[in-house]
Amino acid sequence: MKRLFCTVLLFSLVFSVFCLDNNSGKVDIDLTKLSKTMIYAQFYDIMANPNLYTGKIVKANGLFYIFNEDTPRKIYYINIVAGPCICCSPGIEFILKEAPQKYPEKETEITVQGEFCVYQEEEYTYYRLVNAVME
Repeated sequence: MKRLFCTVLLFSLVFSVFCLDNNSGKVDIDLTKLSKTMIYAQFYDIMANPNLYTGKIVKANGLFYIFNEDTPRKIYYINIVAGPCICCSPGIEFILKEAPQKYPEKETEITVQGEFCVYQEEEYTYYRLVNAVME
């Protein structure tokens, strides 16, 4: 039974990475079509293998959050995607292609689509969507 579950999970991950798109040819990984458990599994794979996803267009829906850091003064815009439980909900930073006149209120449901990239800040590695659009 465990082997069957692992096989189905692996197949689903491969299917979601290579087969899902919105027929426009622009979305490589559409997390809006996955269950909460599969979203968590997909995020785990993205974080474990970021080089496989760099440059891919990712689409995800979730809740809008803003995080401020005092030193140095930075603002991070985050899409918190619903995971299988509250403690495990993954999130991804995004940078919009064009800044809106006003960002939505905290915890507003949004959909973000952008190009996945990896970047360094000091000795840490982070992931975000760049040239993103928010719906």
